[in-house]
Amino acid sequence: MLEKAVLGANCTPPAIDEFPQDLFTRTQLQNGAVIVHILVTVYLFAAIAIICDGYFVPAVEKICHILKIPPDIGGATFMATATASPELFVNIVGTFVTEGDIGLGTILGSTVFNILGVTACCGLTLAFTGSKSQLEWWSLTRDSVIYGISVCLLVWFLNNEQIEWYEALTLVLVYVLYIIFLIFDQQIQKYVKGKWCSNSLSDDSLQSKSVESLATSQETISKISNKISNIDSIENVKESTSVENGNNIIDEDDDDDDVSLFSWPSHISTIKKIAWIINWPINCAFFFTVPNCEKLKSNKWIPVAFITCIVWIGVLSYLLSWMITVIGDTFQIPDSVMGISFLAIGAGVPEAASSIVVVKKGKGAMGISNALGSSTLDVLLCLGLPWLLKSTVVSTQKWVNINSSGLQITTITLLITLLAFYFALMANKFRLDKWVGLYCTVIYLLFVALASMIELNVFMEVNLPTCLR
Repeated sequence: MLEKAVLGANCTPPAIDEFPQDLFTRTQLQNGAVIVHILVTVYLFAAIAIICDGYFVPAVEKICHILKIPPDIGGATFMATATASPELFVNIVGTFVTEGDIGLGTILGSTVFNILGVTACCGLTLAFTGSKSQLEWWSLTRDSVIYGISVCLLVWFLNNEQIEWYEALTLVLVYVLYIIFLIFDQQIQKYVKGKWCSNSLSDDSLQSKSVESLATSQETISKISNKISNIDSIENVKESTSVENGNNIIDEDDDDDDVSLFSWPSHISTIKKIAWIINWPINCAFFFTVPNCEKLKSNKWIPVAFITCIVWIGVLSYLLSWMITVIGDTFQIPDSVMGISFLAIGAGVPEAASSIVVVKKGKGAMGISNALGSSTLDVLLCLGLPWLLKSTVVSTQKWVNINSSGLQITTITLLITLLAFYFALMANKFRLDKWVGLYCTVIYLLFVALASMIELNVFMEVNLPTCLR
């Protein structure tokens, strides 16, 4: 007992102890059985993407339409919560179940992937089409500044390696202020551009810029949702993505008909047939448990669809956190590293795929603006809300402990990546092309490598060793 007490004072309790006992022993996992957990992890990523894109987002769209919520407010509240729900639930598991850093690490990594990873995907996609995308400087600058403020707050709050209840409340309140800012965005934009342009542009140039700004504003009205919340944008995305009974099948050329869940899709390509077979079990489960809002004639089932989607996402996020924790424990990788790298990339794959579809339709500015806004949402709401609940409602202590002291350093690097991202686009005259894509790819890989080395104690001691089991 004394040995355990002494050991426990100088080590971090393993997060895997907070989950049910695994089917395999530690030795079996290290000898190759961990591949099962890796495959399950990939499948869970796909399942979360299907439930979010095929069921949860349509349910949120219906709710916003029924309640007559303006597109910008709907996108900043219901829609943003829907698209960020995987990151939110992973942090809920990390905060309330494992009490580790997997949630914080995931969101820190996810924000960088949203900015650099999505931009890289969009830029490299443009490389294949041989085209460029002109971005709107106002929306890009505005969202970059707001995201930068959010990160600065997080760096400040992580200074003492614990989050007080009032600090968590501050993050949530800043998110509310962000929504209010969006409501008056058009007026603020006209005022700022009027002051700027009056000193640098002629009347004709000002008029041209105003028309261009107005057109772009209609495309970027939902800043913090990875799905475009206005109706026209949603329809544009849906034209390139057909969803039938939860089957996410990218149909860029509209050559294939809708695929049925209960008949063999003989008319689609071999790759799509393989995807249909692999996704069939989870699609079948969703079909029988979640009402499909895109096919409902009555609105009375929409709340049921919304609630069942939340339940499914919560269950899948718990299983995903469990699998990632087992994988990390097998290779003796800290939770924070697994969150920054694997979980963050996996959670960002659906957003990257959606952005690629949008870029192919000539709306590159749309994807970049929403990627920045989504990162702001992750920091303010996906971190702030679970921390606030833990420190005020659930726990007797009025703070949430942060195990790794290196996460503050990692958070500081978020500001560096933001500056590198913004100045690269500014130097390129706010044009998105293959060179920006390659640049963002390199910067993202450097960030993941640096953040992982920090969490692995390569440069300094930031993580205590995991307690022996």
